[in-house]
Amino acid sequence: MEEGAGEYGAIVGGKVVRVCARIPTHRDETAMNGAPGGGRRGILLCVRRRAVMTELKAAVIGTGGAARLHMQAYGTCAHTQPVAVCSRDPKRAEEFSAEFGVRGYTSVEEMLERERPDVVSVATLEWDHEAPVLRALDAGCHVLCEKIMAHTIPIGEGMVAAARRAGRSLGVNYNYRSVPSHRLIKEELERGGFGAPGLFSANMHAYLWPHLLDLLRYFFGDPVEVTAAIDRKSTRLNSSHANISYA
Repeated sequence: MEEGAGEYGAIVGGKVVRVCARIPTHRDETAMNGAPGGGRRGILLCVRRRAVMTELKAAVIGTGGAARLHMQAYGTCAHTQPVAVCSRDPKRAEEFSAEFGVRGYTSVEEMLERERPDVVSVATLEWDHEAPVLRALDAGCHVLCEKIMAHTIPIGEGMVAAARRAGRSLGVNYNYRSVPSHRLIKEELERGGFGAPGLFSANMHAYLWPHLLDLLRYFFGDPVEVTAAIDRKSTRLNSSHANISYA
């Protein structure tokens, strides 16, 4: 993204000095309304005229450990302004908002309507991602959802379809792909530095199993077969094992 992307809109005529693409914001949509080819699905062009960058407004849904990391990250990102947090628990929303200097809400709908964020992190419990993701997308926000994306395949597919309909980006926070050592492994695999892989073995805390499974896909692509077993005694999960087969 270029520094100095300032005045912008749908360019319908005249000479454009410099054009750059970037993430559309709610304010972009307002500027584009009424322009030929404009609106939510229009092509956004930026004209470099003065050193002004529109800030992205960021909000977080959830107040747990992951939500705290998201809010901290937004606070360190250039051109990003954290504006709000939402929790069903009024006390947690109040404490979290005071800690980060943002506004607190207990209603997702109210937060989206009042704040009009450009990007929303959904950091609720794993089985409670669907509703806030769909509401944020419907409100025109880009969404970063915590792992796991959804607790059923149809729900996950529905979230992807909603993002496509809205013309917005939907990401899942499998951030282990960005670990430098993992990127190095990926590069070596792609250039054949390890030869043909015969066996990949890894140990991971149960809470981080989704990251390990995603790393397998990142390194080797989609498997052709998966078998798994869980050993339970009473209600305590003792161990689990999975075999993932490739062609």
